[in-house]
Amino acid sequence: MGEVASSRAGLTRRSFLKTAGAAGALGLAGAAGMTSSSNWLAPVEANADEGAGERVAYTTHQSHCSGHCSLQCTVRDGRLAMIQPNQAWADKRFATCCLKGISEVQHIYSCERIQTPLKRVGERGTGEFVQITWDEAFDEIADKLTNIKEQFGGQSIFVKRAKEANYSFLMNILGALTDKNTGIDTGIGNGLDPATGLGGGFASGTNEDLDWVNSKTIIHMGNNLLESKLVTTRAFFEAKEAGAHIVTIDPNFSTTASKSSEWIPIVPGTDAALLLGMISDVIKNGWYDEDFMRSYTSFPYLVDVESGKLLKTGDDADAQYLVWNVESGAPEAFTPGNEKAALEGEFLVDGMTVKPVFEMLKEQQAEYTLEWAQGVTDISADKIHYLAQLYATGGPASLSLGYGGGDKYENADVVGHAAIVLASITGQIGKPGASIGVFGGGTGAPSAPLASWPLPKEFSVSKQKKAVFEQRATEEIKALFAPCDLLIQSFANMNETEKWLKGLELVVVAEIYHTSIVDWADYVLPVCSRFECEDEVGGVSVAQSHVRLQSKVIDPLFESKSDFYIERELVSRLGYGDLLPKTREENVRYQLKNSKDKRLSSLTVEQLQEFKGLYPLPDVSRPACLNLDKGLKTATKRLEVYYEKMVKWNQALPTYEKPNEVYSDNPLREKYPLVFLQTRTRFHIHNHFCDAEWIRQFVDPFVELNPIDMESRGLKTGDMVQIANDRGTASCRVQGNNAVRPGTVRSYEGFWSKYMQEGNLQNLTNDAVLDRGRDLLKGPVIPFNDTLVEVKKA
Repeated sequence: MGEVASSRAGLTRRSFLKTAGAAGALGLAGAAGMTSSSNWLAPVEANADEGAGERVAYTTHQSHCSGHCSLQCTVRDGRLAMIQPNQAWADKRFATCCLKGISEVQHIYSCERIQTPLKRVGERGTGEFVQITWDEAFDEIADKLTNIKEQFGGQSIFVKRAKEANYSFLMNILGALTDKNTGIDTGIGNGLDPATGLGGGFASGTNEDLDWVNSKTIIHMGNNLLESKLVTTRAFFEAKEAGAHIVTIDPNFSTTASKSSEWIPIVPGTDAALLLGMISDVIKNGWYDEDFMRSYTSFPYLVDVESGKLLKTGDDADAQYLVWNVESGAPEAFTPGNEKAALEGEFLVDGMTVKPVFEMLKEQQAEYTLEWAQGVTDISADKIHYLAQLYATGGPASLSLGYGGGDKYENADVVGHAAIVLASITGQIGKPGASIGVFGGGTGAPSAPLASWPLPKEFSVSKQKKAVFEQRATEEIKALFAPCDLLIQSFANMNETEKWLKGLELVVVAEIYHTSIVDWADYVLPVCSRFECEDEVGGVSVAQSHVRLQSKVIDPLFESKSDFYIERELVSRLGYGDLLPKTREENVRYQLKNSKDKRLSSLTVEQLQEFKGLYPLPDVSRPACLNLDKGLKTATKRLEVYYEKMVKWNQALPTYEKPNEVYSDNPLREKYPLVFLQTRTRFHIHNHFCDAEWIRQFVDPFVELNPIDMESRGLKTGDMVQIANDRGTASCRVQGNNAVRPGTVRSYEGFWSKYMQEGNLQNLTNDAVLDRGRDLLKGPVIPFNDTLVEVKKA
């Protein structure tokens, strides 16, 4: 930013920082008048008479929502003045951004910005700090980390992973522990991804969302993408206009449900029962695709009934799985599409009773009748039959799952496993219009791997034995480095998390805003936003078949520094600075030049800048579709629907389990009768944007109840209520809403504690750990929505 003053703002950058810093005595932005939209932000029109400078820069925005927006930013008088979609996309349908992106014009100047490095002087949790210099902060933190590592080992230091800021160099140099298994957004992927080898535990869609125009049926389960993934709405409505029949299955009448062809309400936490009922109906009516199963799945593989083990020729990597040849009456190595491979029956092999996986499925599904599914889900048997027939026989179908619903229960992996079994027996995967998974902007699109800056082999993170949220009850972790508000975003049962934080030897928080975890820090490091950067080049990524460049829009505000700068300085003080790139631009050039993909290795930063930060990958067909003929990243390169690893848990094939807490006959319901649901919203990305003034004028902390539940509790809209269970309490406003299912209480995810009347909604949420969770792909899920509460007038 320059030193040119604007008469409308009345401040230079230097005077703004000086004034704001003085007003915020402890480096927490307290000069609301300076940073509010009414005083600090001048009208966006440039004043030519004053010689005000104007330039345009291009950058990428948040990645949490999977929108992958690229933004054109107008800077006037050194201030971010206007945000528009970058029009450089090869496909103009991606040239969009939502209200959150636009609100950054105000949000980056928020009165909640952390302005200077801070050091705790009071007790943890009180938020009492003094300002210190960056050198003091870096030296003291590095000394403490070194001492803790020498005394307890690198595994005693937990460096939090974050979508927007990944301190991978620091965690590797320290040999630290990190949350490889987060428990967040992995519930469904735990059950789905072992079959496909895709998604890495996050159940990424097998086709691009733009492929929905080729679907005849689209079933949305556990997501509300018209709220949570606004840039995906185009794909939704294009599919609807093309004639797709869109069904939304949700306990509540969501925004997505309101725009769908039909809405099917379901009992919370019973998604798996619906899918299992559909599978049974498909099998009963012969709507399964035998050719597909023989060609692309493990359904013909033989299983030893007694042990549950799959039969194969050996244990080495070249082992072949065995099937039963109905013509020869003997087992043989599997070959795709072998019409003689039995899908049903019982056979003897070397004294063992064996059956094909599909036969095992048929027998297991016998108990999951339509009537059983109706009793669990509260969806009529006729409706489940209709849904199964529509999905299996109505042409190409997409099963669209979500992170904001069914994945937040203890039984979420069964949902993912049942979903991929349903898609695999019907052949509704791997062709235009037939897909499964969590869909978002760019999900499923062709990508290209960026290279990672190398470190010597001796530097690597510690092996994770347990999910970090499990280790709160242990004394293994001594220090925490958190580049985000993990209190709200990454842990349930906040009261237990706060007890854990009190017992740590060191807590360092690198944050942009004064989020809930800041008050628990020993040191607070002010981070700049994606629009601010010390270098002209900030970062590079690949999404929606484009290489995207993050560029500098304005200089870092206040005394904030980029995550890269902070990480490099800390690593340097640990004695390993020479191992890291000196600048972000050097790192970006390395990532491109050393990519294994020639489309990237021949690309330069200058070309990206010439293309306004968006370079389309050549030879890309749209929309993207999974090609099963090329093989999957599984051991057999096929859909492996039978999970041998889970035999000991009776989950080799999806077996229904009740939710942990919200099941209908739980005696706890007598005390806490309401299911507490936190849903995604267009106003937040997890806990991001909770402080944005332009958004807060539309939404502040609240909970919603059905008018039936309001009346029985003597409540009216606007009352202050207390939400409570045995874990804790929280207080905020209540409002009645007919869209909310009776027996549930709904709120938006991510509200900050400081905006609540009392407590935080995460004081209530369930942090139970599933015993078999450690054998799942990404470890135990945090069952946020598997929570019972009661609501009363405060």
